[in-house]
Order: sequence, then C-alpha cells, then structure tokens
Amino acid sequence: MYLLRRSFHSILLTGLLLLGAATAANDSNAYAVSLLAAMQVFGITTSDVCTATGITCTGGFVTGIKLDAYPSMTTNFRKIPDHTTDPFYTYSYEEMTITSIKCARCVYVEGSLPAAWSRIKTLTSIIFNDCRLTGTLPVAWSAFTALKELRLDSNKVTGTLPLGWSSITSLQSLRVGGNQITGTLPPEWKSMSNLEELDLHSNQLTGTLPPEWKSMNNLQRLDLFRNQLTGTLPAQWSIMPRLRTLFLDSNQLSGCIPESYTSQKNTFAERHCIGEQSTVDRLRAAQLERSPRQPLFFLHFLNQTQRVSRVGKLHSLFG
Repeated sequence: MYLLRRSFHSILLTGLLLLGAATAANDSNAYAVSLLAAMQVFGITTSDVCTATGITCTGGFVTGIKLDAYPSMTTNFRKIPDHTTDPFYTYSYEEMTITSIKCARCVYVEGSLPAAWSRIKTLTSIIFNDCRLTGTLPVAWSAFTALKELRLDSNKVTGTLPLGWSSITSLQSLRVGGNQITGTLPPEWKSMSNLEELDLHSNQLTGTLPPEWKSMNNLQRLDLFRNQLTGTLPAQWSIMPRLRTLFLDSNQLSGCIPESYTSQKNTFAERHCIGEQSTVDRLRAAQLERSPRQPLFFLHFLNQTQRVSRVGKLHSLFG
C-alpha cells in the first residue's frame, strides 16, 4: 500500500510539473498575441500565432517577434504597451522561449522599454533602432544573462547609462547612439568582456574616457563622437587587443595622442595634440590595425580643414 501511494504521488507530482511547464511555456504564444493586439495587429490567436506574419516558432512556441514585418508599424503611430498592466503583468516571463523582439526603423512606434523583458531568460536580441522610444534604459535589464545584441540607436531615450549593465557579460553589440542620454561613461562597464561593438555617439555624455575600459578585450569598434566628453585619450586603451575603430570627434578632448598608440618612436609632433594651440582641433577617428610586432600601426585623423586620405603605417600626418 505504501509503495502504491508513493507511486501515485510521484505520478501526480510529475503530471503537475509537466502541466505547469506547458502552461508557462504557452505564455510565449499568449504574450506575442497580446503584444500584437496592443499594437493594433488583430485577428491572431494563440492557436495560429505560429503562422502569423513576423512570428517564428520552435516546437509550437514563439521564439521570435518581428514587429517591423507589419507595414503599419512604419506608417502609423503605435505604442509599446505598459507591461505593468493587465494582461502583461500576469505572464510567466521566466519560462518563455522568446529569443528576439525586433522593430527596426519603426519610425512611428512610441513608448518605453519594458523592464519585464529582463525576465525572459532566452532573449538574445532586442532591436528597436530608429523609433520614437522615450523613457530610460531599464536598470532591471541588468538581469539579462543571454542577451547578445541590443540596438536602441536613434530614439529619444533619456537618463544615464546604468552601472548595473556591467553584469550583462553576454552582450556583443550595444548601440544606443543618437539619443538624449546624459551622465558619464561607467568605468564598471569594463566587465563587458564579450562586447565587440559599443556605440554611444550623439548623446549628451560628459566626463572623461575611463581607462578601466582597457579590459574590454574583445572590443573592435567604439563610437563616442558628438558628446561633451573631456580629458585626454587614455594611454591604457592602446593595449586593447582587438580595437580597430575609434570615433571621438565633436567632443571637448584635449592633450596629445599617447605615444603608446604606436611602437614607432618620434612619430608624434606637437601638432598631433588636441587643443586651442593645435592644428588638430577634432580627433576624428583612430582606425587601429595590428600586427604581432606592432600593436597599433595606423591612425586616421581629421582636422578642421582637411581629411587625411593616405593610409598605411602612422607617419607625419600634416607635413
């Protein structure tokens, strides 16, 4: 009798767990339907959502939501719904199977970024560039563990760069240029060791360039132009092994380009400095190429009057 009861309880528990898992997983489909309906895409149900435009599924559950597949997203005003209201606050985001949510160049899509998305453990890609999004970068997004691509460039996002985002170590591409973000560059972001592309251009960022970012060993491109950054170019950045492109023009930087940016001696003259007494008033870019013997071996610069067209090893750029 004891064994029979134990067996019955085990079967019952297993059944409840499976039912719970299935119900939670189904929230991916229900969520997709609710999101589309809130953005005025009607007529889709949980039973046929996997055949809907812009929706991808695996095993019968939604994995991708591509809102820009609907022409109305680029021609009429739409708004990302408030995820703290019904039905969105009722969903079990932790058990969803969604890997991507995208709406690229949805120029009429408004609203703010839902903090609830950080609870979707499978999310690897969020793309909402060239929209009309407002609000701030959610601090709650620090909880992402799988996110690799985040594109929010060319919106109207305000606030500061969250320090806690340093924990999103899975990120490979982060683009939030062309917004209204203020504050400083967080030294804590040095922990983003997998970041390959970081675009923060055309915001209202102030302060100095953090030497601590030298720890971003996989960073290949860094766009910081059109901000209000001050100080000098950190010598420590010259050891970043994969950095190829660095845009810094239209800031308030000063000082000289550190000699550590090349192994060649006597290359930098006084006029390779940035400041009121220099012929170089705007450091445009450093296109950094590397070889085993020379960590950095050419730079491109742009001054106020001419664009340097010659490429190759760093040489006297202005004479």
